[in-house]
Amino acid sequence: MRSILFVTMQSDDGKLVFVKNSKAGCTTVANVIYHYSKGKFLSGIIHRERKNFRQGIEHFRENLIALNNPNCMKFTFVRHPESRVLSAFKDFFVERKNPAAAIHIAEMKHFGFDIDNQVVKNFEIFLDYLGANFEIDLQLTDQHFRLQTLNIGLGHVNYDFVGRVENFDDDLRKAFVLAGATKYLTDHPGFGQHNRTKKSDFTMGPQQRKKIEDLYAPDYEAFNYH
Repeated sequence: MRSILFVTMQSDDGKLVFVKNSKAGCTTVANVIYHYSKGKFLSGIIHRERKNFRQGIEHFRENLIALNNPNCMKFTFVRHPESRVLSAFKDFFVERKNPAAAIHIAEMKHFGFDIDNQVVKNFEIFLDYLGANFEIDLQLTDQHFRLQTLNIGLGHVNYDFVGRVENFDDDLRKAFVLAGATKYLTDHPGFGQHNRTKKSDFTMGPQQRKKIEDLYAPDYEAFNYH
């Protein structure tokens, strides 16, 4: 529950309680909830805003209360494991935009990673790196790579709705409808996606897909992905 509360946030009116699942649209949803609450977008990084916004461990008590409140609409988003892994790889090791990229790159070099390698080779190395992380400790694996079942505390949080990135706009609107916040839904600019990675410049092979299926078998099963 500690890891879940670290990534839990809620709207100012308490109608929406969102558990962030890294690499599954969480930046976009967080920005939308902030805009819904404040009437404007945050100029800085949304995940670091905790002073005047109820998210993160600093607000763990009120978020824990909200997670157990039947009057709060609790939701999260999940994503196909294959596209989620690919997004994490591009974010950390191709575009290298994530602030923690340097830490992982330093460790990945022990597996043969080099920025001058062909992208497909580095992706193979990344999958080996994931396997090593999972073998050491599933829960302590970086949340961007961790199993989604662990990220969202499946079985520990009674969700009212679990959306899918593959149906993002419709499912985000559904979350707002379920929360009774329908006035916010009319052609709102907040539903534009933030923090998107570019399309891949290589094609994943069957062996790579099999590795992802083996690593993320609990996610495939829990969320009925094929």
